[in-house]
Amino acid sequence: MRHLCLMLIVAVLLAAAGTASAQQIKYGKWEITTKVNMVGMPMDMPPMTHTQCLTKEDLTPRTEQPNEHCTTDYSVDGNTVHFTTKCDTPEGKLEGKGMAIYEGETMKGSLTMVMHGEHEMEMTHDYEGHYLGPCDE
Repeated sequence: MRHLCLMLIVAVLLAAAGTASAQQIKYGKWEITTKVNMVGMPMDMPPMTHTQCLTKEDLTPRTEQPNEHCTTDYSVDGNTVHFTTKCDTPEGKLEGKGMAIYEGETMKGSLTMVMHGEHEMEMTHDYEGHYLGPCDE
């Protein structure tokens, strides 16, 4: 009986810890600033800022442009989202791997993309974001 009670207590504590880590990511409207660095370019591109609704089904910062068609897969580990993305663009195919770390009402992350084609090009997207409130309906 004592062993059963101990196992029950451990199970409750593990469930509570799992719930606490899952709640570290705030779902809602975020303002995200992206700075893109392209390897070999003489100057940096100016940062871009956009708002995005982050939900349990979509936790990855996006910078998708018109005429891009992207698919993204991700996994969540506590307050960290790891993701991979593949895009078809008029300039060629892009593949990338990134992560975003959510800490309360702030987020930081990065994505490294490689464009395949006649001239392979690598670019890094650095993200910073902050929570604005609930998503617009």
